[in-house]
Amino acid sequence: MTEAIDPAAARPATLGQIVEVLEEESGRRLLAIGAELREAVGAVRKQSTILRSAADALARHMSGIAQTVHSALSRAGVYGRGGTVAMGAQLEFSVDLKS
Repeated sequence: MTEAIDPAAARPATLGQIVEVLEEESGRRLLAIGAELREAVGAVRKQSTILRSAADALARHMSGIAQTVHSALSRAGVYGRGGTVAMGAQLEFSVDLKS
């Protein structure tokens, strides 16, 4: 479309420039379709923001569950400097002093 409107153009033609070249009816339809497309893109952006937020919350929740399970399995029960359960394994061992 840009080449048909202005072959020497440095940038792609805008919707407004294309509408100026088209017949009145085609231009109106194109503007209506453009408005619908902008609305759809806005809705998709809003939904993707909501999904991203939910995925982040779920990831934090799953990380907390994994940390709790890990601390239960390693019997850590101690907190590190960051205020979270220390992930280092607590090793249980015994020493035989008689042998």
